[in-house]
Order: sequence, then C-alpha cells, then structure tokens
Amino acid sequence: MRALVVIVVQPFIQIDLKRIDAVIELLAEGDLVELLQDRLVEPLSDAVGLR
Repeated sequence: MRALVVIVVQPFIQIDLKRIDAVIELLAEGDLVELLQDRLVEPLSDAVGLR
C-alpha cells in the first residue's frame, strides 16, 4: 500500500519542485538586475559627479 502511495504522489511532488525552482530562478535574476543597477552603476555616477 505504501508503494502505491509513493507512485501516485511522486509526479505531483516533482511538479511542485519544478515550480519552486522556477520561482527561485526568477528571484535570483531579479536580484542580479538590482545588483547591476544599484551597486555597479553607483561608483560610476560618483566618479562622473552626477550626485
């Protein structure tokens, strides 16, 4: 009986894990954009004298 439960539930768990991975990737990409915009451009604007 336990093996049957594992066989039935496994596809749903795999789908949920793929969704979680997709969310993590989107959040990581968003942080990269923020890092590039805020952290790397800031020294350039200070050097040019925009602030």
